[in-house]
Amino acid sequence: MRKLIGDSSQRGKGIGKRAAFLFLYYTFLIANREKVFLHSLDVNLRNLTWNGKFGFYLKGVFFEDILIDSEAHDVARMALTKPVWLELFG
Repeated sequence: MRKLIGDSSQRGKGIGKRAAFLFLYYTFLIANREKVFLHSLDVNLRNLTWNGKFGFYLKGVFFEDILIDSEAHDVARMALTKPVWLELFG
């Protein structure tokens, strides 16, 4: 799951939240999947909190898991199950 609002004047208007909701709606209710995982290079509290509002929970952090321009970065793995999402948004 990836969200990017390229036009900086459109950021902070809820577009990413709506896109994430629609993606999860499709995934759970139309495609009938049971779980979604996401991996994030951004392991800061703001990002974890934002994903948590959709019901994602932290599965773990892979320390120095990926190299970008010869620099090691941590990767957070989060998951969301269909029952949790339905409880929040069903």
